[in-house]
Amino acid sequence: MFEWLEQEIATIKTRRFHIIDGAADAALRASVETGGGLFPRSYKEFVLRFGNAKLYKELDYYIVGVLAAPVEMESREREELYCIGHYDSADACFKATLLHGADESPIFEAHGGKLVQVADGFEAWLIANRQHIV
Repeated sequence: MFEWLEQEIATIKTRRFHIIDGAADAALRASVETGGGLFPRSYKEFVLRFGNAKLYKELDYYIVGVLAAPVEMESREREELYCIGHYDSADACFKATLLHGADESPIFEAHGGKLVQVADGFEAWLIANRQHIV
């Protein structure tokens, strides 16, 4: 999983096109492994391998961002969300009601004030956003 991103990072020579924290330190690893049971496997694996990430630099901002520590939020409908990053200016979130040990969980973004499912899972979300850029 994510070998395509590792290869991309290794071959792209544009300075700071991707910024990643790198492999999780002991504290983050322990947090993900013990408290991360709520989140899907692909997201946890990404966090353990890359940590926080800013991907696909364009001018002075990064098109895709991934947060190693999800941020709890609420939708306009008062639905509990976990923001795990962004694509362009839209927050990317998991719905809390769809997590709870699921192997994968859809990714939602806010568009026009509504939550829209944009991918079936975390890695699919990254790949779809990569295809818009590369």
